[in-house]
Amino acid sequence: TLGLGGGADGLVLTVNSEPDGIGELNGTVRSDEPVVWTEPTTLKRAFERGRVKGKVRINLPDLQFVARLVTQVRHLEGAAQVDLELGGPLRSPEVVGTTTVSGVSATLGGLPPLQELAGTLRFTPGRLEFAPIKGEIGYEPFELTGTVELSESGAPILDVALKGANLLLVRQRHLRVRADLDVTATGPLDALSAAGVVTITDGLYSQPIDIFAGGGARVADTSMQFFSVRSGPMANARLDIKLLGDESFRIRNNFVRGSISFDLALKGTGKVPEPRGSIFLQESLVALPATSLKIVQGEIRFPPDNPFAPSVEMAGRTRMRGFDLDLRVSGVAPELQVFLSSSPSLSQEDAYVLITTGGLPADYENEAGQRAALARAGSFVGKQFLSRLAGPSDPD
Repeated sequence: TLGLGGGADGLVLTVNSEPDGIGELNGTVRSDEPVVWTEPTTLKRAFERGRVKGKVRINLPDLQFVARLVTQVRHLEGAAQVDLELGGPLRSPEVVGTTTVSGVSATLGGLPPLQELAGTLRFTPGRLEFAPIKGEIGYEPFELTGTVELSESGAPILDVALKGANLLLVRQRHLRVRADLDVTATGPLDALSAAGVVTITDGLYSQPIDIFAGGGARVADTSMQFFSVRSGPMANARLDIKLLGDESFRIRNNFVRGSISFDLALKGTGKVPEPRGSIFLQESLVALPATSLKIVQGEIRFPPDNPFAPSVEMAGRTRMRGFDLDLRVSGVAPELQVFLSSSPSLSQEDAYVLITTGGLPADYENEAGQRAALARAGSFVGKQFLSRLAGPSDPD
């Protein structure tokens, strides 16, 4: 119901609604300019000179209706309460207030779900304040604090901070990443600066390498880029992010099983991030047709003057047929050099044949040796084919 009254004490507007499927609205707003209903000039004077004061409360016990209105929101539930205070000239009153949320869970697009959102958003003319907003991402806690300055003539100006522990940042079929966050976003929305520290606590990459994929050969991209934000405010954001991880990112697929450490700085922009620093490959196993190669050390270093042409230093070893084989890879990507040494000593050519086929050139001078080589190759290809038919195994 909507009520409007007035007299010597001024106008009084009341709003009272019964709870429905969305929520309820209740409030009272008063002005201080007297009104005589039989004299229209007093109404005009009240509007021109009067000052108002009042409060309005909106209760939204179930936010599911928002998901039906906004296509980007796949799921939303929880409750919200909006408290507004009006004051100032009747012609242009100022509105201040708070929005308090509790028990909110949401799924936005392809992002990991948010759970247990609770907190208060304060708003005054030209300013929003997160005071704070807490919740969970992937069932681990985070906290959002800071302010947004609003302007009629320019982009909103952010000064916000996000902190969290072991947050689920990526959850895809073959990629999962959790990390501790301590990051900020500052500046105009169309020219943000993102800074802070991201420490990977648990990462897993399990994309199989498909040796049966068709479509012909592909031309390799000569640059290395971790990710790219193609659109939105983060595309043009300037980055100053420290990316860390101590053997916390695992690779588990049909060819590689190992762990990676990070000591990187991400510069550039969200659209073209520039890595600087090093990625370290810890002890890992690489499957070859005739053996498994143990990577004992490896480093990919991204120099500040040319971050998209990293230098690679990697060493591995294996033992076959009584020979200890040491492999070393070095150079600037994509122009890498591969060196093989052996004990007892073999020529480079014989060592390459041994590590790739499991035999020495002399073994293939007769038909029996050739059949054995084909059998080893067939066994390797057969295992990959059966793995493809069975689907990916549990990488954990």
